[in-house]
Amino acid sequence: LLLLLFCQVAYAQSTINITVSDSLWKFGISGATITISDTKNGVATDSLGKASLEIASFPVELEIRMMGYNSKIIQLKDSSKTTINVPLSDDVKNLGEVTVTTTRTKARIEDLPMKVEVLGQEEMDEESTIVPGGIGSILGDLSVITVQKTNAVNANDAIRMQGIDSKYTLLLRDGIPMYEGFSGSLGVLAIPPLDLKQVEIIKGSSSTLYGGGAIGGLINFISKEPVDSPTITLTYNHSDLNENNLNMFGGKMFDNRGFTIFTGANLKKAKDINKDDYAEVPEDKNFTIHPRFFFNNKKDIKSDIGLSFNRDEKRSGNIFAIREDSRTAHHFLQKENSMRITGDMHFEYKPAKNKTISVKAAASHFQRKYESQAAVFNGNQLLTYTEANYLLEKEKNTLICGLNYNYDQFKKGENDSIFFPNYYYNTVGVFIQDIYKITDKLSIETGIRVDKHSRFGYLLLPSEGIFYKPSDKISVRLHYGRGYKTPNNFAVANPDELKNISIIGRGTKSELSNGLNMDISYHALIANKISVQLDQAFYYTGIENSTYLGEKNYFGIQHLLNSEHEVQSLGTDTYVRLSLDEWELYLGYNHTEAKEIAYPHDFNIAYNPNDKFATTLAYEIEKKWRMGIEASYNANQYKSSGEKVPNYWFMAAMIERKIKNISIILNCENLTDFRQSRKEDLVTLINGEPIYTDLWGPTEGRIINLSIKATL
Repeated sequence: LLLLLFCQVAYAQSTINITVSDSLWKFGISGATITISDTKNGVATDSLGKASLEIASFPVELEIRMMGYNSKIIQLKDSSKTTINVPLSDDVKNLGEVTVTTTRTKARIEDLPMKVEVLGQEEMDEESTIVPGGIGSILGDLSVITVQKTNAVNANDAIRMQGIDSKYTLLLRDGIPMYEGFSGSLGVLAIPPLDLKQVEIIKGSSSTLYGGGAIGGLINFISKEPVDSPTITLTYNHSDLNENNLNMFGGKMFDNRGFTIFTGANLKKAKDINKDDYAEVPEDKNFTIHPRFFFNNKKDIKSDIGLSFNRDEKRSGNIFAIREDSRTAHHFLQKENSMRITGDMHFEYKPAKNKTISVKAAASHFQRKYESQAAVFNGNQLLTYTEANYLLEKEKNTLICGLNYNYDQFKKGENDSIFFPNYYYNTVGVFIQDIYKITDKLSIETGIRVDKHSRFGYLLLPSEGIFYKPSDKISVRLHYGRGYKTPNNFAVANPDELKNISIIGRGTKSELSNGLNMDISYHALIANKISVQLDQAFYYTGIENSTYLGEKNYFGIQHLLNSEHEVQSLGTDTYVRLSLDEWELYLGYNHTEAKEIAYPHDFNIAYNPNDKFATTLAYEIEKKWRMGIEASYNANQYKSSGEKVPNYWFMAAMIERKIKNISIILNCENLTDFRQSRKEDLVTLINGEPIYTDLWGPTEGRIINLSIKATL
């Protein structure tokens, strides 16, 4: 009898019911593993995050794990608790997630009514070795973004989002819009990825937070910050286009003070790819230095100050004229020199745990000199931006409000052949935005901005957003925003055309837009191995008072006018990301109908691929090898004349060998060597004058480059 009682006590088991949930949104987490420490005994949670575990003896230690969350260990002294709830918090470090500054809130980006895409530190590190000379290549890999050259002469790139013109995409550096007006987007995509921590992308109108320009979307380039251990990274790249890149980044945090410094040089010789005596690749000499200094008392103050200097010299046109630096013998030569000096500062103060006061400011001086047979252009721009905002975080509300001031001044230089006079504009803006969490699964965003422009008057910009998370795997966003863009003579792509443009007429109004974006996201972990991310987006943008250059008058002068026709962009964007062990796959498809609505028939927006497919496949053996291949297909694209251009594939491949702290990369862009010049002439001579064809496809052909990266 004593032996029987002893056996019953020894082998009696207790059943513990455990629920594993998300600490923020409270939903159950399926697939979480619950194991008894130092054993292999355990269970996995069901679709509701629930599991039952049989425990033979106490005390016992349980370990709860789930990919993307911080693991947790709990101690059970006895069987008095039969039901336990275990909340898990996000494991930001292991997920590779980063703090997003573009939304100005501290909320998780996957739980915001506004959809934000982030190309993080890993992508920047990869791109700094594959294409170290600029950021345009990795942006072009996304199906919703089209990167195109503005003209065949200077090889500057422009970004299109949601099918509309590049002037409707707002570009920022560290949250500050400094690429507007005269400076435009010139040289922005030449920012080396080695100097960047991440790139944040918002699709659709974002004017409530950032004012004019963010109609199609915005792209925010975020600079690197120092870490505790000293960092020095060197990259060298050489391509068969006679291009050489040499970049260096270094930085360190010393307790509460730190610094970073980037310096880079890009040297490229002119090259005539199709042997028509005109260069598809201009001669280019580019130099950048960007130091920043940081202060953080690790309590309530965080600040930094930076200075950026960029010098760019280009020679383009007839290949012989470029080499001899003369227009007399071989006629056509363009010289274009620019210099950009920018100083910026950021200051953040937290008077309480849930309150943050932020101030940021920047001033930029941009100088551009341009010479050709057709025009002589010499101008200077001074841009300043100042903003102060206040963030209040409560259990149900996240409130952000602030005000900002923009100043834009343009002055012509001596011996200038441009007609329109000097100008200066200033804009004062006030904004407020609130995200209210109705339930654990439903939140709404309401915002409004009022801008007062010195030339174009008052502009009211409301926005509304809804976020709904019916389960831990699915989230739905719906967002509306009103936007605007002030008329800008410098939106003309070819500098030679500026000589025909006069002052903006008094009757010309700001362009106004209404944007609607819907996004459905699905995230799941299949068999605890395959990570799946599926995103389906729908968008609409309508633009009133769109501007265009009118016909030349009797004196050969053109004016910037408002069109009577509305510009409409309607489309879908679909992408899938899959990862399994060392493999990663991206598939994206974008369909956009971008038209100018007119009678009796609509006009397609020129140089917008109505259909774009993009894919990337990568494989990595940790600390040894990395390789990948990517492809994009551009279809149903039209010229300004309405003529359809050929569809084409663009493919690239790379392989990387890692040896300790050194990486050697062999990369090939445009594997199929597709060139627009194979379909039509890029230059036509009329009365001895070269007339350049508008670009819709690659001009440089196949490019092979070898780069070396060393981290010290």
